[in-house]
Amino acid sequence: MNQNYKRFFSETTHKRAVLSDGEHHHLAHVLRMRIGDRIVLFNGDDFDYHYQIDEIARDHTKLTLVEMVRNRVNPTIRVAVFVGLIRSDNLHIIVEKLNEIGATDLFLFTSNRTNVRTASVNIEKLQSIATQSCKQCGRSTPTTVHAPLTFDQMIQTLDGFQKVYYADRAEKRDKIQQRKMTTSESVALVIGPEGGMDMDENLALAAVAEPVTLGPRTLRSETATIVATTIIMNKLGQL
Repeated sequence: MNQNYKRFFSETTHKRAVLSDGEHHHLAHVLRMRIGDRIVLFNGDDFDYHYQIDEIARDHTKLTLVEMVRNRVNPTIRVAVFVGLIRSDNLHIIVEKLNEIGATDLFLFTSNRTNVRTASVNIEKLQSIATQSCKQCGRSTPTTVHAPLTFDQMIQTLDGFQKVYYADRAEKRDKIQQRKMTTSESVALVIGPEGGMDMDENLALAAVAEPVTLGPRTLRSETATIVATTIIMNKLGQL
């Protein structure tokens, strides 16, 4: 894939394609592209679709497909991150950075010490942030953002992963970067809410996950999420 081609999202990638609304505006009025220029469309599958610009009208851009190429920077290992609900502006940061780093899934969950209402979480907006991030990082399959789970639902969902780690403030010795990970295993990472989890929740989590420390300093949820995911992706050869 030519990384110099500008990337745009489109739900349809037929032989003839049309960009309108925000994508057309960005192409025509921000980037000021011209007829004959090439761009890449992605639709959430494993391919990049290379198009040539045929027409730039007032409210749309017409394109012709040149070739489709398998995307080479999509993650090849399932790495899911479970994060206790935090404020929306910090969630926006988490979604964008997880998509850039290469996480495949983001699961939000509530716990007894969660002080953010699930009704305040706009999943559609968060998913849009992940999709828009693909334009910058080169992915064609954005991180999937899942609707908030209860703590019990989160524990059940973790059962579908081969390796599960959780950042435990009480853990002092076992560092996440010292854990052995293989590329044949799916990985889940759990980051608790700002207020931590209560004793019962910690016991339930310890029964299904391995506690790890992220170091001697106390990190905010969004910082811990980005740091720990980066370490995991690096150990799996995904960075």
